[in-house]
Amino acid sequence: MPNNIISLLDSDVATQLENALDRGALFLTPNTRLAAYLRELLDDIMLERRGVVKDVVKDVAKGVWQSPELIPFDAWTTAQWTAAILSGKTAPRLILTAGQDVLYWERALEQSPIAQTLMSPAAAAAQAQQGYQLLKQGLVDVDQHAFEFNSAVDSRAFYDWIKHYEALLEGSEHIALVDAQSQLLSLDNAHSDADRPVVMVGFQSPTPLQQAIVEHYAGSNNIESIHLNVGCKSIQFNGCNDFDQEVKAAAYWSKQLQDKNPAARIAVVIQNLAQNRMLVERRFLEAFEPSSIKTAMPFLQTGFNMSAGIPLSESSVVKVGLSVIDAISRPLPIEQWLALLSSPYIGDDQSDVLVRRNLINKMHDAGEREYTLSQISRLLNWRSGNKKTSQTDAVNKQAASDSTALNDDLASGIEAAAQYFISWQSGRGKNQSKQALASQWLPVFRKILSFFLWPGSRTLNSDEYQQLTRFESQCESFSSFDAVVGEISLSKAAQLFSRHCQQQVFHRETVHLPGAPKHVQVLGGLEASGQTFDHIWLMGMSERQWPAMPQAHPLIPRALQLEYSMPSSSVDREFEYAKQLTIGYLSSASEVVVSYPLSVDDIACEISPLVDGLANNLAQDVDVDFIRDAHLQEIDATSSMSKDTTDLDTT
Repeated sequence: MPNNIISLLDSDVATQLENALDRGALFLTPNTRLAAYLRELLDDIMLERRGVVKDVVKDVAKGVWQSPELIPFDAWTTAQWTAAILSGKTAPRLILTAGQDVLYWERALEQSPIAQTLMSPAAAAAQAQQGYQLLKQGLVDVDQHAFEFNSAVDSRAFYDWIKHYEALLEGSEHIALVDAQSQLLSLDNAHSDADRPVVMVGFQSPTPLQQAIVEHYAGSNNIESIHLNVGCKSIQFNGCNDFDQEVKAAAYWSKQLQDKNPAARIAVVIQNLAQNRMLVERRFLEAFEPSSIKTAMPFLQTGFNMSAGIPLSESSVVKVGLSVIDAISRPLPIEQWLALLSSPYIGDDQSDVLVRRNLINKMHDAGEREYTLSQISRLLNWRSGNKKTSQTDAVNKQAASDSTALNDDLASGIEAAAQYFISWQSGRGKNQSKQALASQWLPVFRKILSFFLWPGSRTLNSDEYQQLTRFESQCESFSSFDAVVGEISLSKAAQLFSRHCQQQVFHRETVHLPGAPKHVQVLGGLEASGQTFDHIWLMGMSERQWPAMPQAHPLIPRALQLEYSMPSSSVDREFEYAKQLTIGYLSSASEVVVSYPLSVDDIACEISPLVDGLANNLAQDVDVDFIRDAHLQEIDATSSMSKDTTDLDTT
């Protein structure tokens, strides 16, 4: 079998990449995932040129070369902005993260006359942030279109928010990434390497701003666009009963291919992967690691890798840690306390079982709907035999030390946490403000977590350890909010930290061990774009699902979206975008399987005419085996491979 991924490439594309390497080109990609893949591809090209077998480098000199400059677009523009600051071309302003930027939008909305009428200011701020980015990426001068914005209530409010937002940033030392990118266009690039070619790899539809920045840097005649593709040899259409059957079929198909050829690059592309992550993960586990389903044990996920992550705040370890932090900022509902006390990530889940049980019983006996940390501490010393005289009195009643006193580590930790926080608040009340910087709240959060013995006494598995590592990284970056929000209260700090973790997507890292099969890649539509594979399965390609229905942005005037052909602004725009993606998908692997549900929302449907037409054109142009209407009746036989796990679906 080939020992590199060059064999997957069309020969013309490989020649383009080699020529670009010879000219010392700068390679730009739209995202980090494609940059990592392109790095591997270029390394294989250099190894092949030197006659070196991958992973078997006997001659060190042959295995060394100057690494090409390859970088995702946003990282490249950030580096350009930093260089402009260091050279004195622009005033020093720090680029905001997405989470920091949305805080400025929330402050802008607070200054709006309609702020009190918004049902969800946070959601409105996020929508305004997205709309502003669309305008900037489309090179739309808002001031020149004031008339269009004033034509409707929502767009008029958005225009007002933009002005407040820009005024807030103008008076600060911060700048949004999209604004920094826009300002690069006005900077003198006399000292840039204008003769250096720039190769844009995998940009299906670059935004006007992206195109303008690259042309400003390299000149319009020095830019090359490369779309990675392979020689497709077979296309098969599969009709499935529903989405669940599609996922099952794709999972067992990919598992069988991996068993047959462990070195093959295999991908399953699901357009709505993020929304269906739990179902997709379960079906792939049934195919790749059925024992983890049967035993409910943490799985290793050695056979496949999913691109869709979850908010870090929803990961098991971090979710409990955030609940502990939440407990010092406000009373928690009894349901949240019950979940916290049932978690293995606080205390010792084996030695303090009785303590947890007794405390839960006392919470029920007290009859309150929510409890503060101090009240939980008092309940630890409350005699179980005491009868409730009133709900508040029952919680606050202190009993003398007796045989029922709880002296284990978790109970002591809870009491110590309550005492620590009371003492901390008293100290702040005498000498300092009740507010503090975000970085000053971090030691308090860490101290409370340590009292609860978070993340537990047992050894963490790989998945849990990765969560803890990402949590520590979020703690370090939380200090960057000091200059954005200033001094804030405890409740605001806890809320901000929780949202900071929520905005960070957690991806489980999988390590490919030498000699192990290559992971099957389960990808969303955008993540798959630009890569090449041996085999690819495209899901959800029915006439009711593809192309996707356009969803114009609600805050930007519709006429303006149509004039600038903004993403998802019209049926024509969405059709052209889907067409480019589909062409890329069909040419991304030698074997392509396309599946679609036979009904969506109880309405019968067929394969998307767009996919059907492009596949027909491809079959006529090259020698492609084209199999139509291969309805997956054999899925029943395939599913029998997991008959041991199907009982779990019905229980």
